[in-house]
Amino acid sequence: MLERTLIVVGPGGVGKSPLDFLLKPDIIKIDLYRLRSDGPRDANDFLYSHPKLRDEFRLILTELGDTVRRIDTIEWYPKSKTLFFEVRKEWQLLLLMGIKGRFAKLEIYAPVLPLLLSVSDIRNALGKMEIIVLNPASESITKMPNWKDLENQTQHNCEERGDSLASIQKRVASISDEAPAWKNLILANDATEYLNWQYPEYGYKRPDSGASVVEHQKNLLIKVRNCLVEKNPHLALFFKAERELDQLSAPFVK
Repeated sequence: MLERTLIVVGPGGVGKSPLDFLLKPDIIKIDLYRLRSDGPRDANDFLYSHPKLRDEFRLILTELGDTVRRIDTIEWYPKSKTLFFEVRKEWQLLLLMGIKGRFAKLEIYAPVLPLLLSVSDIRNALGKMEIIVLNPASESITKMPNWKDLENQTQHNCEERGDSLASIQKRVASISDEAPAWKNLILANDATEYLNWQYPEYGYKRPDSGASVVEHQKNLLIKVRNCLVEKNPHLALFFKAERELDQLSAPFVK
């Protein structure tokens, strides 16, 4: 049974993906399956499945005696710990049965998370939550009168990362959906907010003059680790030690 689960949220380009390289090798990654009728988005979309899978799962689970609980856009099967929920009108599948290990990381769309955590069975299956909110702005999300600063910071980070115009527009537009959820996670679910987050993804690709890319990325990741753990010491349970990060020998952000 899981003791703790790490969840990292924040706007596009803020630097969530590089944090995976901080994780200890034994940290379990809990994956979501995305059910799309138009197929996978690209060759890397290996957690894609057809929406027909939902119908087949529901039939099997019902035959096995599991009874669905419907909460808003959630379909929860408590006996098998199987969860279906909607994200932008597409269903996603999360399987929580049979997870072996003490610590895990879950990547999930933030607006659905407060609703999931309101279901005690789901919350208990994930253990103690360690939720990180990476905020590139200098003002707390809990006090922002609007999301304009977050939108501007997101546009800048995504432009510097080299995203397409369509991708940038999509990520900026999603702020109005995601920011209220980040606020809820901070106020009601003990999430740790990191203000003025200075480690966007594009920064890993820009070494200082005279520094190699691998040395730059390694040193940056060590700074990120220390910043995260200083504010929330529990995060050290998930992260490699500094000496382990110092042994990195190849660039990990490309």
